[in-house]
Amino acid sequence: MKCFFSSGRNWVQKTGIPFLNTFVSFLIFLVLLALLFYMCLRVWNILENAYLGNLEHTLHDAIYIIVLVKAYKILLAYIQHHHIHIRYVLEVAIIAPIIEIVFVADAMSWYSMAVFGIFSLSALVIYFIFYDKVRQI
Repeated sequence: MKCFFSSGRNWVQKTGIPFLNTFVSFLIFLVLLALLFYMCLRVWNILENAYLGNLEHTLHDAIYIIVLVKAYKILLAYIQHHHIHIRYVLEVAIIAPIIEIVFVADAMSWYSMAVFGIFSLSALVIYFIFYDKVRQI
Protein backbone atom coordinates (compact mmCIF):
# COMPACT_ATOMS: atom_id res chain seq x y z
CA MET A 1 0.00 0.00 0.00
CA LYS A 2 1.36 3.38 -1.00
CA CYS A 3 1.63 6.05 1.68
CA PHE A 4 -0.07 9.39 1.01
CA PHE A 5 3.10 11.32 1.86
CA SER A 6 5.34 9.27 -0.44
CA SER A 7 3.51 10.22 -3.62
CA GLY A 8 5.33 11.75 -6.58
CA ARG A 9 4.50 15.35 -5.69
CA ASN A 10 5.10 16.90 -2.32
CA TRP A 11 2.09 16.99 0.03
CA VAL A 12 2.61 20.71 0.61
CA GLN A 13 2.42 21.41 -3.12
CA LYS A 14 -0.72 19.28 -3.47
CA THR A 15 -2.64 21.01 -0.70
CA GLY A 16 -2.02 24.56 -1.87
CA ILE A 17 -0.08 25.65 1.20
CA PRO A 18 2.42 27.65 -0.90
CA PHE A 19 -0.55 29.77 -2.00
CA LEU A 20 -1.47 30.28 1.65
CA ASN A 21 2.11 31.31 2.47
CA THR A 22 1.99 33.85 -0.34
CA PHE A 23 -1.39 35.10 0.84
CA VAL A 24 -0.18 35.47 4.43
CA SER A 25 2.93 37.30 3.20
CA PHE A 26 0.68 39.66 1.24
CA LEU A 27 -1.45 40.30 4.34
CA ILE A 28 1.69 41.02 6.38
CA PHE A 29 2.80 43.40 3.62
CA LEU A 30 -0.51 45.26 3.92
CA VAL A 31 -0.06 45.43 7.69
CA LEU A 32 3.44 46.84 7.13
CA LEU A 33 2.04 49.56 4.87
CA ALA A 34 -0.63 50.40 7.45
CA LEU A 35 2.03 50.47 10.18
CA LEU A 36 4.21 52.85 8.15
CA PHE A 37 1.23 55.13 7.55
CA TYR A 38 0.39 55.07 11.26
CA MET A 39 4.00 55.82 12.19
CA CYS A 40 3.94 58.83 9.85
CA LEU A 41 0.80 60.06 11.59
CA ARG A 42 2.48 59.64 14.99
CA VAL A 43 5.56 61.54 13.81
CA TRP A 44 3.25 64.34 12.67
CA ASN A 45 1.62 64.21 16.11
CA ILE A 46 5.06 64.46 17.75
CA LEU A 47 5.92 67.55 15.72
CA GLU A 48 2.54 69.09 16.47
CA ASN A 49 2.85 68.46 20.23
CA ALA A 50 6.44 69.74 20.26
CA TYR A 51 5.30 72.94 18.54
CA LEU A 52 2.50 73.39 21.07
CA GLY A 53 4.89 72.74 23.96
CA ASN A 54 3.20 69.58 25.19
CA LEU A 55 6.38 67.76 26.19
CA GLU A 56 4.78 64.83 28.04
CA HIS A 57 2.80 63.70 24.98
CA THR A 58 5.79 64.30 22.73
CA LEU A 59 8.02 62.04 24.80
CA HIS A 60 5.35 59.33 25.03
CA ASP A 61 4.82 59.38 21.27
CA ALA A 62 8.56 59.30 20.56
CA ILE A 63 9.05 56.23 22.71
CA TYR A 64 5.93 54.68 21.20
CA ILE A 65 7.53 55.13 17.75
CA ILE A 66 10.46 53.01 18.98
CA VAL A 67 8.05 50.18 19.81
CA LEU A 68 6.42 50.56 16.39
CA VAL A 69 9.85 50.34 14.72
CA LYS A 70 10.47 47.10 16.61
CA ALA A 71 7.10 45.80 15.38
CA TYR A 72 8.09 46.83 11.85
CA LYS A 73 11.33 44.84 12.17
CA ILE A 74 9.41 41.78 13.37
CA LEU A 75 6.99 41.92 10.45
CA LEU A 76 9.75 42.60 7.93
CA ALA A 77 11.77 39.64 9.20
CA TYR A 78 8.71 37.45 8.85
CA ILE A 79 8.17 38.49 5.24
CA GLN A 80 11.82 37.94 4.36
CA HIS A 81 12.50 34.68 6.19
CA HIS A 82 9.07 33.37 7.29
CA HIS A 83 10.63 33.37 10.74
CA ILE A 84 10.22 35.77 13.65
CA HIS A 85 13.31 36.91 15.53
CA ILE A 86 12.74 36.21 19.21
CA ARG A 87 15.12 39.01 20.18
CA TYR A 88 12.80 41.67 18.74
CA VAL A 89 9.74 40.10 20.34
CA LEU A 90 11.42 40.04 23.75
CA GLU A 91 12.51 43.67 23.38
CA VAL A 92 8.93 44.71 22.62
CA ALA A 93 7.67 42.58 25.53
CA ILE A 94 10.06 44.43 27.84
CA ILE A 95 9.59 47.97 26.54
CA ALA A 96 5.86 48.24 25.76
CA PRO A 97 4.45 47.53 29.24
CA ILE A 98 6.97 49.86 30.86
CA ILE A 99 5.95 52.66 28.51
CA GLU A 100 2.32 52.19 29.49
CA ILE A 101 3.16 52.13 33.20
CA VAL A 102 5.28 55.28 33.02
CA PHE A 103 3.11 57.43 30.76
CA VAL A 104 -0.45 56.19 31.28
CA ALA A 105 -0.32 55.25 34.95
CA ASP A 106 -3.11 57.62 35.93
CA ALA A 107 -5.55 55.94 33.50
CA MET A 108 -4.72 52.37 34.61
CA SER A 109 -5.86 50.41 37.63
CA TRP A 110 -3.38 49.18 40.19
CA TYR A 111 -4.04 45.60 39.09
CA SER A 112 -3.25 46.40 35.44
CA MET A 113 -0.03 48.13 36.40
CA ALA A 114 1.01 45.12 38.50
CA VAL A 115 0.29 42.70 35.64
CA PHE A 116 2.22 44.87 33.16
CA GLY A 117 5.12 45.21 35.58
CA ILE A 118 5.34 41.49 36.33
CA PHE A 119 5.12 40.66 32.63
CA SER A 120 7.83 43.15 31.74
CA LEU A 121 10.14 42.02 34.55
CA SER A 122 9.69 38.35 33.65
CA ALA A 123 10.52 39.10 30.01
CA LEU A 124 13.59 41.03 31.18
CA VAL A 125 14.75 38.12 33.34
CA ILE A 126 14.28 35.70 30.44
CA TYR A 127 16.22 38.06 28.19
CA PHE A 128 19.14 38.25 30.64
CA ILE A 129 19.21 34.52 31.34
CA PHE A 130 19.31 33.61 27.66
CA TYR A 131 21.19 36.71 26.48
CA ASP A 132 24.00 34.84 24.72
CA LYS A 133 21.56 32.64 22.80
CA VAL A 134 19.20 35.51 22.00
CA ARG A 135 22.05 37.69 20.76
CA GLN A 136 23.15 34.99 18.28
CA ILE A 137 19.65 34.49 16.85
